Amino acid sequence: MKLKKTLNQLFFWGSFFVLTLFLELSPVSGWSQTDQPAQIYDLEFVFRRVVMVVTTLAGMGVLVMFVIGGFQYLTAGEDPKQAQKASGTLTYAVIGLAVILAAWLILQAIKLITGLNVTIFTLPEPTN
Repeated sequence: MKLKKTLNQLFFWGSFFVLTLFLELSPVSGWSQTDQPAQIYDLEFVFRRVVMVVTTLAGMGVLVMFVIGGFQYLTAGEDPKQAQKASGTLTYAVIGLAVILAAWLILQAIKLITGLNVTIFTLPEPTN
């Protein structure tokens, strides 16, 4: 049991390290590295980065839950309690995937109905 917990933690922190490294090294369009002070339009970049990190973490969370649930199910043997626990983990993974897909579908429906692309955060240009 302790080995499984250690492996889960190792997988989590390893994935977190790889994700952080990937996000720090990946260029994001619209970001200009100058010596100028921050402006209100930098919020577009911040929002884009936050959405990217949250969706990546959500996808990784679902993947990790599927892997852990599958591993639990494979190692359950004839223990019905362990098989039920694994089934619960897989059920929550499917529910998480359904929530992610439903959120995306809702945003696409809003885009289709209103014609506004709500998946892109932009600030309006100032008027004089």
